[in-house]
Amino acid sequence: MLRPRANTTISIALNVLVALTYFVFPHVTIAQEAEYLDLQSIRALEPGQGIGALVSFKGTVTYVSGMQEFVFVQSGQEAIFVHKPKMGHATAGQTVHVRGRLANGDLLPIIADSQVDVIGRGTMPDPENVSVIGTEHDCRYLKFEFEILQSRIGVTETLLYAKTKADRDVCIEIKHSSDMESRDFANIAGRRVTLSGVLGLQIAGGAFREPGTTGNQIVGYKIFCHSTENIKIVDADKSASPASAKAVLLQR
Repeated sequence: MLRPRANTTISIALNVLVALTYFVFPHVTIAQEAEYLDLQSIRALEPGQGIGALVSFKGTVTYVSGMQEFVFVQSGQEAIFVHKPKMGHATAGQTVHVRGRLANGDLLPIIADSQVDVIGRGTMPDPENVSVIGTEHDCRYLKFEFEILQSRIGVTETLLYAKTKADRDVCIEIKHSSDMESRDFANIAGRRVTLSGVLGLQIAGGAFREPGTTGNQIVGYKIFCHSTENIKIVDADKSASPASAKAVLLQR
């Protein structure tokens, strides 16, 4: 008479354990059922394709926002925006395992409902020099050259402003850890700089539009630099007038 009751107890305990595993460790299920296992296959998707699909991949962190509202991850030449990840402390250059779901971005998919786990110390990818920006460069760690129009110095970050030859706005966000670092940018207006950072395309009416909406016009660019070491001031052209202070290499 006691044996069925014991079996019932064991069955209930197993069900509770499975439920706890799903809710406490949801990434285990994601890893087992993920449809896309690398960034290359994710970035090869057509607009709107694969939305809601589970993903699980490894890559290198190239930028983390101040409040960890978002993070950029790159693997090889492919990169992606991860929105509001659940993660511990992570810094640029670390190798991470990303698990989540594909969601609509402004032009390309993003990762949402994600868990990001640091698995080791990696190296930053070599930044690619670009002269003409395309949608394929979105979220990638790149190298640029600009002439700076103006700067705005904050406590933990500095914003630099430039324009492309097509008169599109460029905002460069640079993290710094002290007032001493920020002083390097006090007289940077009119100076030519080279910098490495993650590119973000700014879309008219952007952010993360719903399926079926239109208007994917690129109106500007934002570049995220994780350190003041990413920007170098080079000799300014003394013959250049303030009216000619435009970004040097970007053609679009």
